[in-house]
Amino acid sequence: MSFQKHAWLPLCIALVVVSQLLLPAGVRAQEGDPPPQVTPTEIPPEPEGGTGESEEPPVTGAEQSLSVPEALDLLPQGTGIVVLNAEGQTEPLATQEAASLVASGVAWWCPAGVAPGGAGCTPPEDSLTDLVGLLGGGAYSGDGTIYIADAYTGLGDGPVITLDNSALFALDALTVQGGWNVGAGVVSGVTVFDGQSLEIVWNDDLTLNDLLFYEPSAVGVLVEAPLGGTVAVNDVTVVGGELTATGVTVINFSGDILVDDLTVSGSEVGAILFGGLESDLQVSNSQFNGNGDGLIVMQLPFADLPAGGAEEVAFPAAGTITLSNVVASNNAFGGAILYATGDVTVTDSSFSNNGWTGGDLADGLDIAMFLPGNVQLVYVDASNNRGSGVGVMAFGGGIPVGVGAAAGGLVPPVDGTTVTVVCGTFNDNGDVGFYLVEGDADTTTVNFIDVETNGNAYGPYDVGSATLVAMVLDSCDEALPGQDLPVQALPLHWVEVLGGEPVGLDCVHYSGTALRLPVGDRVIFYCPASGTASLAPRPFDDLPGVLAPGLTYLSGLSAGLDNGGPVTILPGGQVNVAFQVPEGASPADLAILYWDGSAWVDLEAEAVRLEPGRLVLGAPRATARGTFAVTVNFTGTFVLVQK
Repeated sequence: MSFQKHAWLPLCIALVVVSQLLLPAGVRAQEGDPPPQVTPTEIPPEPEGGTGESEEPPVTGAEQSLSVPEALDLLPQGTGIVVLNAEGQTEPLATQEAASLVASGVAWWCPAGVAPGGAGCTPPEDSLTDLVGLLGGGAYSGDGTIYIADAYTGLGDGPVITLDNSALFALDALTVQGGWNVGAGVVSGVTVFDGQSLEIVWNDDLTLNDLLFYEPSAVGVLVEAPLGGTVAVNDVTVVGGELTATGVTVINFSGDILVDDLTVSGSEVGAILFGGLESDLQVSNSQFNGNGDGLIVMQLPFADLPAGGAEEVAFPAAGTITLSNVVASNNAFGGAILYATGDVTVTDSSFSNNGWTGGDLADGLDIAMFLPGNVQLVYVDASNNRGSGVGVMAFGGGIPVGVGAAAGGLVPPVDGTTVTVVCGTFNDNGDVGFYLVEGDADTTTVNFIDVETNGNAYGPYDVGSATLVAMVLDSCDEALPGQDLPVQALPLHWVEVLGGEPVGLDCVHYSGTALRLPVGDRVIFYCPASGTASLAPRPFDDLPGVLAPGLTYLSGLSAGLDNGGPVTILPGGQVNVAFQVPEGASPADLAILYWDGSAWVDLEAEAVRLEPGRLVLGAPRATARGTFAVTVNFTGTFVLVQK
């Protein structure tokens, strides 16, 4: 039950991060070289009464650029314009291709609903810094979109790109749209920021689309919304590096945070989302794999609780936390941690194989309920974590002092919390499968409906003094009375094989395919994966190489994947290899070796010798099911040996 011991550590770290991030921008800028000061270049207005036939406006600089309509307006009447394409052929001026050929650049701002080159857009700028300087003059106003070309290279911009509403005072709701294809005039890809960060302070609705951040320093994306509005993050990827503390951080105490299709890896924390008491925080179709901590979501009631006596607190309506189709696996510490003041719903999500490289008894999914509410977990897998699968801390209304109406203790519980788990799988964890920690109310009810809690080191579950109601439905497809549940469960597809026969992978109806040999050795290919998989035994006399002296062969297997050809590495994929431990063998003396084509590699002691791209995602370990297992992202030949 590691949440009791460790759950407050990420909260404290997160609060320190918030305090640093909320410093004025000028203070933060002292940590590095300040961005260059840009003097906005403005297009001079046409003189009053001028016809445009004889007056020629002055040129304000070598870098002055105009949109196609503006350029045409400045030419004398009767001037002929011909646009030639790459083949030297005449292109009609009315076409988008003509506009693209005339107007080059990497960044534009356009009014909402208008594409670059359209009415009201800025001229194309050669950098985001130039565009920010232009927009700071106040000549462009209202709701709009910053388009960034898919060919953006970062030239002209520093390591930190800042969009601050106080400087861009005339702008309202803003969309930052990456992947703009200049030639085609459509969004057709993503914009890559190589080693750069995007920091945004905005006082209205903000949307980020189609952006990729490669090895940013400190943070990939930082959004602060002091006055609220909705912050939406869509199709954003962060590939962290040595200096990446957080992939994405969003601070919005007065509005909602909506995240869809966010992928973060290689960061100290994948993503941190801070909302207020009434904020709705939603994360869908997102992955947080291979980070320190995967995902931290917080509703912080610090400034929102009403005044009044501790015994007469009337809580305002709280927002919700919703996770749907979220994967937070193979992180060094915890998978996902949710600090909630309202209802929590998690569906079709996986929080597995966490904590094995961080040395901490981290759980797959932890939920802390600061106010009474309902927790619903539907089709959630939290297995093979070093700590527990799922932990729920139900304070029942216990708000820490100094952050609300009461002082000198906790706001007393006002009601109980109900936890409903439907079709959950919490197996093979290093602690218990599921646990609950209550506050003083002792009124929490836990409903288990078709829940697996097998093979956990310290038992299936521990709910303390809470009321546990366990039910078994005929099928996970059966609806829970009064609630709308997904119509499809995603269990593992278990297939018994004799050796070598191909088995098709089905990631529509299953979360993965598990192939098992008659001796009990098995390999699980977790989704996403496609093609056909195979598993065959490798007897001692059929090994590709000789074992080192002092090692005793116990068992061997070869796992393969074919998708139009052999697949040896699955980027972002997971392959769990498990051997049945022979009777009398001590797990402390066991090791799993992998044949790298020329030698045997101990996947625990010598994983650094693996070819680049091959990763050990979960260190070799004994499981409560009597197997010795390792999680990797590659196929090949493996053997279980005794040292």
